[in-house]
Amino acid sequence: MEAIAYAIDKEARAFVETAYNKAKEILETHIDKLHQVANRLMELEIMDGEEFRAIMEGENSKGES
Repeated sequence: MEAIAYAIDKEARAFVETAYNKAKEILETHIDKLHQVANRLMELEIMDGEEFRAIMEGENSKGES
């Protein structure tokens, strides 16, 4: 029983570490877009899906760069 729990814990840890590393890689790759989104949210406290998509696709959002 203990060996099964250990195996499950080990597999779960590997899954979480893989997901964490992938998320970190995505954020590091798109850090400029993350900052644009954060700045826009600090400015207006709201953002619609279209504006978010525009930022993520590198388009000017609502006439701004």
